[in-house]
Amino acid sequence: MGEKIGRNEPCPCGSGKKYKKCCGQNESIDFSLPEDMLTGTPLDDYLFLHQGVALYAETIARFEKEGKELRKAESEYKKKFKPGKDEGIPLSLFMSWLHFDFRFGETLETVCERFIKSPYYTKLKEPGPTHLKHLSDSYCTFYEILDIQKDRISFDELGTGQKWQVFRVNEPFEREAIMGDIWYLRFIGSHAGAYIYTPPFIYPQETKVFFTKAAKQQKSIILNECSGKKIAEKDLFRESCKATVPFWMDFFLGNLDEIPPVNLETKIDSPEKLILCNTDRELMSFSKIFFRVKERKGLRHKLSLLKEFDYDEKHKEWIWFKEEKRKAKIFNRTILGNLYLKGDRLVGETNSIERAARLVTKLTQESGDVLSYEKMESVSPDSLPKPTTEEMKKFEEKQKELYMNPEIRKKIKEDIEDYYLKEWIRKKIPVLNNQTPIEAVKTEDGKRKVKRLLDNFDSLQENMPPYKPKINFDRLRKKLGLLPKAN
Repeated sequence: MGEKIGRNEPCPCGSGKKYKKCCGQNESIDFSLPEDMLTGTPLDDYLFLHQGVALYAETIARFEKEGKELRKAESEYKKKFKPGKDEGIPLSLFMSWLHFDFRFGETLETVCERFIKSPYYTKLKEPGPTHLKHLSDSYCTFYEILDIQKDRISFDELGTGQKWQVFRVNEPFEREAIMGDIWYLRFIGSHAGAYIYTPPFIYPQETKVFFTKAAKQQKSIILNECSGKKIAEKDLFRESCKATVPFWMDFFLGNLDEIPPVNLETKIDSPEKLILCNTDRELMSFSKIFFRVKERKGLRHKLSLLKEFDYDEKHKEWIWFKEEKRKAKIFNRTILGNLYLKGDRLVGETNSIERAARLVTKLTQESGDVLSYEKMESVSPDSLPKPTTEEMKKFEEKQKELYMNPEIRKKIKEDIEDYYLKEWIRKKIPVLNNQTPIEAVKTEDGKRKVKRLLDNFDSLQENMPPYKPKINFDRLRKKLGLLPKAN
């Protein structure tokens, strides 16, 4: 793949020194791969090349003026994400981001892009240059498993719809692959024949809508300017994936809420954006649907036959509930929308276009003889005027008045505690690798993750207004066999 470098030749790192006075001093570096890492496939070549890129990164950090920025990023993110440790992210995810994704210095180039411009690149023989370009162009994002064969797995890239054929190399997670699962990982190679380069973070199929929209949102908020660096339209999605790796690391470690904002790297000159989703992982869009009432007399009877709708006599409206397999005291009976009469129209209100479309289908199919669909109006939260300081103050006062009622306060606290002790403890949590808390605490790594989650809950409570009821998560810790929170 590459020619041997003489000790008196110029160092391929570009420092201007002889090889023996520069990178050649570190004779402890062994570029051969351990036997247990060899796969007998082109993946071995990618791993070998990555070692060269890693050495070049060390050279930049030691000798170049921009090395300080690289060292600082590596130090800060190692401290934050603990790569390679039980409570941290996989080392391969971190190192591939640092070498292939992180842009720094005046040119905003990655380590790998700089390596390609170095003298060492000219010494590579094919397929070295092609494989190095594959490494440089690679990125992490979300994929759905479409098909599983003996020698390969087919994936659908959620943000673009592109299809990938990925060769299997007998990794444990490949053997446990399930059709429809969502994986976050990095592929190396071409769409027709790639290899998995980082262990996947795995989520169930139900999360597809959320992660698809999150991936697309990344692209939509990347501007064509990146601190002065132009980004071609064809590269926007790839660059958005590269820029958001640290954000998703935070998400996977449980440092963010369940429905997170998508913050881009500070290198990307764009405003922070928040993805607002409802409980079905659909983008929030306040929607009104208008139906003309053809026969008002039969309307109430028709709607009463629909088991998802309950009539509220006090407010004279129908409440549309999500059909649940089992009932709970709190949180499980999700309100999807409401319906009310206004003149000769039936008006439906809900918080996403998808729910609005389902409501139209449901009512026209099951009550079509008394209703006819007219129109839909949708408003994005971004287009709504921000509440004034006075409006926010009035809202806060009403909230305070509500929570200060002893009976309401007691009821809310009881229901929340009941939910966490009986419901949440048996729910599959994405940041626990889709295990329930009860299952997760059976291992030391799982215990650490659950402890971190509960500590986060406590921190969130500490930032709540004092009038809101707070619960004692030590009861939950005790039930899970964890120690109480240290004061």
